[in-house]
Amino acid sequence: MSRSRTYKFLLQPTSRQLAAIECLRELQRELYNAALEERRGSWKWNQRSVSYFDQTKELAQLRSVRPDILRFGVTVCRGTLKRLDRAFQGFFRRCKAGEKPGFPRFKGPGSFVSL
Repeated sequence: MSRSRTYKFLLQPTSRQLAAIECLRELQRELYNAALEERRGSWKWNQRSVSYFDQTKELAQLRSVRPDILRFGVTVCRGTLKRLDRAFQGFFRRCKAGEKPGFPRFKGPGSFVSL
Protein backbone atom coordinates (compact mmCIF):
# COMPACT_ATOMS: atom_id res chain seq x y z
CA MET A 1 0.00 0.00 0.00
CA SER A 2 1.42 3.37 -0.99
CA ARG A 3 0.91 6.49 1.05
CA SER A 4 0.39 9.94 -0.28
CA ARG A 5 2.08 12.82 1.42
CA THR A 6 0.90 16.35 1.32
CA TYR A 7 2.97 19.43 1.77
CA LYS A 8 1.99 22.91 2.80
CA PHE A 9 4.01 25.86 1.65
CA LEU A 10 3.88 29.23 3.30
CA LEU A 11 3.71 31.93 0.67
CA GLN A 12 5.39 35.15 1.59
CA PRO A 13 4.81 37.52 -1.32
CA THR A 14 6.64 40.80 -1.50
CA SER A 15 4.60 43.99 -1.22
CA ARG A 16 4.72 44.37 -4.99
CA GLN A 17 3.46 40.80 -5.53
CA LEU A 18 0.77 41.32 -2.90
CA ALA A 19 -0.44 44.43 -4.73
CA ALA A 20 -0.59 42.45 -7.99
CA ILE A 21 -2.59 39.67 -6.27
CA GLU A 22 -5.05 42.20 -4.86
CA CYS A 23 -5.40 43.82 -8.28
CA LEU A 24 -6.04 40.41 -9.86
CA ARG A 25 -8.66 39.56 -7.24
CA GLU A 26 -10.47 42.87 -7.72
CA LEU A 27 -10.48 42.60 -11.52
CA GLN A 28 -11.81 39.03 -11.39
CA ARG A 29 -14.50 40.06 -8.90
CA GLU A 30 -15.55 42.79 -11.31
CA LEU A 31 -15.65 40.28 -14.19
CA TYR A 32 -17.72 37.82 -12.12
CA ASN A 33 -20.25 40.52 -11.19
CA ALA A 34 -20.45 41.79 -14.78
CA ALA A 35 -21.00 38.27 -16.14
CA LEU A 36 -23.67 37.63 -13.49
CA GLU A 37 -25.38 40.91 -14.43
CA GLU A 38 -25.27 39.93 -18.10
CA ARG A 39 -26.94 36.60 -17.37
CA ARG A 40 -29.59 38.15 -15.15
CA GLY A 41 -30.32 41.03 -17.53
CA SER A 42 -30.46 38.81 -20.58
CA TRP A 43 -33.05 36.59 -18.95
CA LYS A 44 -35.02 39.45 -17.40
CA TRP A 45 -35.34 41.51 -20.59
CA ASN A 46 -35.11 38.97 -23.42
CA GLN A 47 -35.91 35.58 -21.78
CA ARG A 48 -32.64 34.37 -23.30
CA SER A 49 -30.09 32.41 -21.33
CA VAL A 50 -26.37 33.13 -21.64
CA SER A 51 -23.98 30.19 -21.42
CA TYR A 52 -20.36 29.89 -20.37
CA PHE A 53 -19.37 29.56 -24.02
CA ASP A 54 -21.23 32.74 -24.99
CA GLN A 55 -19.37 34.64 -22.31
CA THR A 56 -15.94 33.23 -23.18
CA LYS A 57 -16.46 34.30 -26.80
CA GLU A 58 -17.04 37.84 -25.57
CA LEU A 59 -13.64 37.92 -23.84
CA ALA A 60 -12.00 38.71 -27.19
CA GLN A 61 -14.24 41.77 -27.59
CA LEU A 62 -13.55 42.75 -23.99
CA ARG A 63 -9.84 43.10 -24.80
CA SER A 64 -10.47 46.24 -26.89
CA VAL A 65 -12.77 47.83 -24.29
CA ARG A 66 -11.11 46.78 -21.01
CA PRO A 67 -7.56 45.51 -21.57
CA ASP A 68 -6.85 45.69 -17.82
CA ILE A 69 -9.27 42.79 -17.15
CA LEU A 70 -7.18 40.52 -19.40
CA ARG A 71 -3.86 41.78 -18.03
CA PHE A 72 -3.25 38.50 -16.20
CA GLY A 73 -4.28 36.34 -19.15
CA VAL A 74 -7.43 34.95 -20.66
CA THR A 75 -7.13 31.65 -18.78
CA VAL A 76 -7.72 33.37 -15.45
CA CYS A 77 -10.83 35.06 -16.87
CA ARG A 78 -12.13 31.77 -18.20
CA GLY A 79 -11.71 30.28 -14.74
CA THR A 80 -13.80 33.08 -13.25
CA LEU A 81 -16.52 32.53 -15.85
CA LYS A 82 -16.39 28.78 -15.18
CA ARG A 83 -16.83 29.50 -11.47
CA LEU A 84 -20.00 31.48 -12.25
CA ASP A 85 -21.22 28.71 -14.54
CA ARG A 86 -20.77 26.13 -11.75
CA ALA A 87 -22.77 28.39 -9.42
CA PHE A 88 -25.63 28.45 -11.94
CA GLN A 89 -25.42 24.69 -12.49
CA GLY A 90 -25.75 24.17 -8.75
CA PHE A 91 -28.68 26.59 -8.62
CA PHE A 92 -30.59 24.77 -11.36
CA ARG A 93 -29.74 21.37 -9.87
CA ARG A 94 -31.14 22.46 -6.50
CA CYS A 95 -34.27 23.89 -8.18
CA LYS A 96 -34.87 20.60 -9.96
CA ALA A 97 -34.35 18.60 -6.76
CA GLY A 98 -36.84 20.77 -4.86
CA GLU A 99 -34.22 22.11 -2.45
CA LYS A 100 -33.72 25.73 -1.43
CA PRO A 101 -32.06 27.05 -4.62
CA GLY A 102 -29.76 29.87 -3.48
CA PHE A 103 -29.39 32.07 -6.56
CA PRO A 104 -25.78 33.15 -7.35
CA ARG A 105 -25.02 36.49 -5.70
CA PHE A 106 -22.90 39.47 -6.52
CA LYS A 107 -19.55 39.54 -4.75
CA GLY A 108 -18.66 42.55 -2.65
CA PRO A 109 -15.19 43.97 -2.01
CA GLY A 110 -13.08 41.48 -0.10
CA SER A 111 -15.53 38.61 -0.56
CA PHE A 112 -14.15 37.19 -3.81
CA VAL A 113 -11.70 34.51 -2.78
CA SER A 114 -10.36 31.97 -5.25
CA LEU A 115 -11.31 28.35 -4.80
